[in-house]
Amino acid sequence: MTLRTVNRRRIPREVTAVVLLLIAVFLTRWPLAPKYLFFFDSANFAYAMEHFNPAAHQPQLPGYPLFVLLMQLLHSFIPNPQHVLVASGILGTVAAAWCLWRLGVEMFGCVAGGAAAALLIANPVMWFGGLTNQVRIFLAVCGCVMALLFWRASHPDAPPRKLYVASILSGIMAGFRPETLLLVVPLLVAALIRRRTSVRQAAAGIAALGAGAAVWLIPTVMWVGGPQAYANLLLDYARDQFHQSSPFFGAHAQGALKMAWSALVWNGLGAIAWLWFLPFAALGREKFRAEAGFIAIWFVPGFLFQAVVHVADPDQTLFTVPALCLTGGAILASARRGAKWRIAAAIAVSAFLFFRPPAGVAAASGYHVVRWSSGQTAETVDGLRKLTQNGPAEVILAGQTASWRQLAYYFPEQRMLVVEPDGKVWELEGTRQFDPVVSKGDYVLSPGLRTIVALDPTASATWMRLENEAGFHSRGTLLYRDFGDDASFQITGAHFVFR
Repeated sequence: MTLRTVNRRRIPREVTAVVLLLIAVFLTRWPLAPKYLFFFDSANFAYAMEHFNPAAHQPQLPGYPLFVLLMQLLHSFIPNPQHVLVASGILGTVAAAWCLWRLGVEMFGCVAGGAAAALLIANPVMWFGGLTNQVRIFLAVCGCVMALLFWRASHPDAPPRKLYVASILSGIMAGFRPETLLLVVPLLVAALIRRRTSVRQAAAGIAALGAGAAVWLIPTVMWVGGPQAYANLLLDYARDQFHQSSPFFGAHAQGALKMAWSALVWNGLGAIAWLWFLPFAALGREKFRAEAGFIAIWFVPGFLFQAVVHVADPDQTLFTVPALCLTGGAILASARRGAKWRIAAAIAVSAFLFFRPPAGVAAASGYHVVRWSSGQTAETVDGLRKLTQNGPAEVILAGQTASWRQLAYYFPEQRMLVVEPDGKVWELEGTRQFDPVVSKGDYVLSPGLRTIVALDPTASATWMRLENEAGFHSRGTLLYRDFGDDASFQITGAHFVFR
């Protein structure tokens, strides 16, 4: 059989696999996707589709330049930014699942590869990320692509060019998720050790990784004002995000332990689907020693990063989750009989855990979170559209589910006042300007404009007081008042008056 014949047979199989993956991912994501931008960062990405500027949180740091480029390409023929985000998540999920399938095939065989890809698609955290924060899906994409490249490059008889190509492509891929530039280093080291590479080749591999990263890192750094400005922005961002949970940024023991526990639960949630079969697995320790070691090098450093540096949301574990899916695929496929039934059962359990997750930390990755939050946002946006259809209004945002960034994106011409929990009020001078201005004293509202208040859904006492004492009427998640006089009202200590 010639090489050309092999390639002709392989191409239809690859195309069939991609088509099946695309259908499976589309059917499990698109019907469940939120109607509007899901949360604060989603609006940042929507702004970035129009103009990339990380210094203005378009999007938030570290900028994700290649993900923004992908979104801009999709946005050129998909007008709705929310649809662009969902589509990017679908494409990312398909890419990650395909690479994991290929890696599973090369490590453990066809059945294991298919099982690993299916487990990844059905994984609760992967599902959650595809509906809510699609940029994090590219943690899984980067993890799977990098693992596949360096596994191929790690074979002792592989030519050196495979190592260099793997390094360059991994450096470029990190432009989707810049933190993976750090997380890929253990995979590079593993490949170097297994190949017994010379010092010269090792240095060339590291240089190739840096060269690949330079493709996106240099333009991003220059875009925000140079290396010093970029470093300062990253440091400020890290302090703001990590100070309550990471011991390296001064977090207390309680916050640090909570983060470590969250990393363990969110990584392990999907593994519940296949761990039950572990005692019956037929994997030979000697036969799969290299594969197991490589998976461990993929998983352990990434998990430690999550546990002690940063993980705040379930889908921030997606660099390491595919490694566990690959392990699960190998274990389920190791059965001599009934492997397909066990794989089907594991997929069903994974799907069940997404729709009915355990209580506690695991519940943060459940579909009920997506449904409730997206429902609140849709009700708020739709309500504001109806209440402002006859002209501008005074909009007061006080701890509502939809963030001011989301609402400012959908209502760019509206004046908005954001009430903080301590009573400070932020007046948005321009919705495209990230830093608002703090007003002082009484906050004057125009008696000629409708006043609309969006409250935290749990603030029932404030809601009742505004209805009973200030003459507001309720409409879904909103309160509104059609006229003003010398009356006044308070929200969380902030004092508003009509003049």
